[in-house]
Amino acid sequence: MVNVEQIRALEEGVQKLVKRVRELKEENTLLKEKLAGYTERIEELEQLIHQYREDQKEIEEGILSALKHLDALEDEFLSSDKAPAAPPHTEAPPSQQEEAPDGEEDEPISSEEEGEEEDSSPPPPPELDIF
Repeated sequence: MVNVEQIRALEEGVQKLVKRVRELKEENTLLKEKLAGYTERIEELEQLIHQYREDQKEIEEGILSALKHLDALEDEFLSSDKAPAAPPHTEAPPSQQEEAPDGEEDEPISSEEEGEEEDSSPPPPPELDIF
């Protein structure tokens, strides 16, 4: 037969189990709340990452566009510097000298004068190497 001590031990064991179940339920509720907060934060971070990637694409496109404009500007600048310049005038034999429109002969340019003209013009700019 079952005695009173066994019933009390059983009751005590049941109370411990009920207490432990309550603790686990509270912990479970707390963990679910944390999980919901973490899930919300993950969604926010994913949106930030998506926005960051979009911004990076826009920045990259802007940089590439600026580089294209710089390349076009550089090409335009270099092509204007490399425009065919008049060849240096050298003294030609009298039979090949042309007369100026007013009837006077062109005076030949001395080599010293040629050097002065070349020195007075600025040197061409260095090419821009971006990559």
